[in-house]
Amino acid sequence: MGRIEKGESVKEELNQMKGEVVKEFRRKDSGHGKMTCSVLFFLFLFGFIGWILWIIASTGLVSIPLLSRFAYDIPVPVRIVTPGVPLETVAKEDVQTILTRRLQEGGGVLKETTVELVFTEASFTSTLQSLIEANGYAMVDANHVQIALEENGIVEAFFPLQNQAQKTALVAQFRFEFVNSGIVVKPQRIRLGSFVFPQLLSVFFTDTFIKPQLPALNDSLGQYAQIRSMTYQKGQLTIEGDFNVKVVR
Repeated sequence: MGRIEKGESVKEELNQMKGEVVKEFRRKDSGHGKMTCSVLFFLFLFGFIGWILWIIASTGLVSIPLLSRFAYDIPVPVRIVTPGVPLETVAKEDVQTILTRRLQEGGGVLKETTVELVFTEASFTSTLQSLIEANGYAMVDANHVQIALEENGIVEAFFPLQNQAQKTALVAQFRFEFVNSGIVVKPQRIRLGSFVFPQLLSVFFTDTFIKPQLPALNDSLGQYAQIRSMTYQKGQLTIEGDFNVKVVR
């Protein structure tokens, strides 16, 4: 009996020691786990702050030492466009010239009603500069705002900002499309400095600043012609349609 009691006592001591060792390992594992979570949290926090600072630096609105050097490049337009004759003036003069010639050829009768109007990027630039000044966008340098037209249908609007040491600018690329007898705009790519807007932000910018100008453009063109189609060439946009004027004999 003495041996049995002694064996059971040793067994109990071993089980107790085993339990204490397991508790110690669990305590150390718990400490390591908390430390790992803390390290990961601070790494995430520093990474998030760094990402925000990188975005701010990439816009060019402010200069952040070191970051701006790598995150920001001064935006430049695809080419320099000099302002020309405003769109409305071009449309009015071209329609009057074509209409007069057609009436002379038809002996006072307008036999041919189709018309083709060509608008250059210089005319778009002049009209856009006037709209910027009329709407009082003080933060935009209206004198250097411009529009460039590409043959693939991309329109680039370049909006340099006023009083910026970094010389940053908003560059919006979009497409003019013909829908239901009018011109609509579809955003393609918009960036501020080197920061490219997410799609939702691009749509918001287009809806807020560009679309409100389209009714005036459509009304202006609609005075002279009913638009049927549009085609692009480098530096110009050609609109085809029918005369929307009455001839008084």
